[in-house]
Amino acid sequence: MHRIRHLPANRPASAAPALVAVAHGSRDPRTPQAVAALLDRVRELRPGLDVRLGHIELNAPLLPDALDALGAREAVLVPLLLGRGHHVKHDIPASVAAAPAL
Repeated sequence: MHRIRHLPANRPASAAPALVAVAHGSRDPRTPQAVAALLDRVRELRPGLDVRLGHIELNAPLLPDALDALGAREAVLVPLLLGRGHHVKHDIPASVAAAPAL
């Protein structure tokens, strides 16, 4: 499991890392709507937090594209996956390793 360093409470919002929710992706057309509703709720609870989405497969944006869009900005990745399988152990770390400067 990756450790995430604690950020001071007095850190300016503009310097806070983005939150990137990592969803699997699905062929079910209801899934993107459910994920969007969840992220909207997070945005509601944490105004000013840059909340983004990256999918492992099947739906856009794909995780590598979401990470590329951040440029050199820091991010905290939150897997929205049911288990700690191949995607968590391999796909997510590989996408992070290939990102510009995360």
